[in-house]
Amino acid sequence: MNNKILVFNTGSTTLKYKLFELNENNDLILFKKGMVEDIGQPTGPKNHKMALSILFQGFGLGEPYLGKIENLIAIGHRVVHGGNEFYKPTVIDKNVISKLKEYNSIAPLHNPHILEVMEDILSHSGKEGHRNIPNYAIFDSSYFIDIPEVTRVYPLPYEYYQENKIRRYGFHGISHEYVVNAVRNKYKTANKIISLHLGGGSSICAVKNGKPIDISMGFTPLEGLMMSTRSGDIDAGIIHYLIEKKIIKHDDVDQILNYKSGLYGISGAEDMREILHMAGLKVEDPKYSPKIFPDYLSDERKKRARLAIDMFVYRIKKYIGAYYTILGGCDTLIFTASMGTGSSVIRNMILENMDIILKDTIIEVIETDEEQQIAKEIIKIMKG
Repeated sequence: MNNKILVFNTGSTTLKYKLFELNENNDLILFKKGMVEDIGQPTGPKNHKMALSILFQGFGLGEPYLGKIENLIAIGHRVVHGGNEFYKPTVIDKNVISKLKEYNSIAPLHNPHILEVMEDILSHSGKEGHRNIPNYAIFDSSYFIDIPEVTRVYPLPYEYYQENKIRRYGFHGISHEYVVNAVRNKYKTANKIISLHLGGGSSICAVKNGKPIDISMGFTPLEGLMMSTRSGDIDAGIIHYLIEKKIIKHDDVDQILNYKSGLYGISGAEDMREILHMAGLKVEDPKYSPKIFPDYLSDERKKRARLAIDMFVYRIKKYIGAYYTILGGCDTLIFTASMGTGSSVIRNMILENMDIILKDTIIEVIETDEEQQIAKEIIKIMKG
């Protein structure tokens, strides 16, 4: 019987897992997978702990009773933000979880839910009838730990970088690393790569000679591209102005920037499929069913939906142009994640009128596999 590795990928409203088998050649074979969506939404489970129980029912288990999964040797978790303290794969215990909670405020959409899942699994580990299976945290920011100083340091007082560890950390590293490695294995001459991870959270990464040199996300996952509910790049002075004029309170900032901005802030919808439908454009997901609410297809809704799409695309184009310049060219452009692979409409809008810099560029559309990348990292650790 082959050994198995279980990997959890916890999102803000989703919980996915993949269970891999290791064959005699140490190749990873997908054995089982599952996902729970709409967590915390009216149509889904109340919280991630409840979602975890639903997933384990798929194993024929009524609770996180991992001891019943034969030959399970390790559990992996994608963690978004570990700050300057955590960037290498780390064995999870109560002390590690306690320290990771310090970063919840700068990765509020994901970190709290990830830790909720970790805590629930660890609460059963070692109890009667439950094997003590090692859990590993694999960090989204580790791929960018050694990006150049010119990219890493913000133009703030230098002591903030030295003493407070205010720096560009970057995120979606697990996804970017997976697709970049796939391209470099396919094309041995792929040395100037731009990778676009376009999903609920979106980022763009520049990779030169196999090493990332820039990433649009920064100290937090807020910086960079316009996203489903996150603003991306804005003038920081806007926040100061809104607070000074008492339009918002300081306590409102997190909610506005992380949950009420981006595509949602402009169009009133955060799902790109819904926004495409509202704008009268093609939706390519056969599973998508349009939501119904007042004035859904009014002229104003259609106008704002189209504006949101145009803004999203425009900002991506700006970053591609910037990274093309930094890299001194681009031999491969990668699209990945749900929007990147799921919408030719969005891809074509991004590529429109880009021939002047991308005429000799290979365009790759690759399904990312963060869970497999996490499992590969765990295998490296276990091999020593």
